[in-house]
Amino acid sequence: SAFLEELKKGFYLPNIGGTQLQYAFGNFIPKLPLYCQYYVDFDRSNELRQKLKNNAKFRGLLEKIQKESPNPMLDLDTYMIKPCQRLPRYKILMEALIKNTSSE
Repeated sequence: SAFLEELKKGFYLPNIGGTQLQYAFGNFIPKLPLYCQYYVDFDRSNELRQKLKNNAKFRGLLEKIQKESPNPMLDLDTYMIKPCQRLPRYKILMEALIKNTSSE
């Protein structure tokens, strides 16, 4: 993701340090409400997708998309859960950064 690439720059480019990390998080923070809303609505969205799977047309479309995807072994539900799994990881990342960086 773009966020990961920005973080890597902060860790791997010499003489950038905290400034680059601040930039990466500064770009990410405005997007957090989108993740939160997605997370809040996920169960409702999941219920709707499960109901729609009873529809032959929808099921056919899902199968077509899955066959054409870069990884046909992964279904739509696998991709849909990913943003929900990221939120706790961001929390862990922030805690680790705070723990392992100086306050200077």
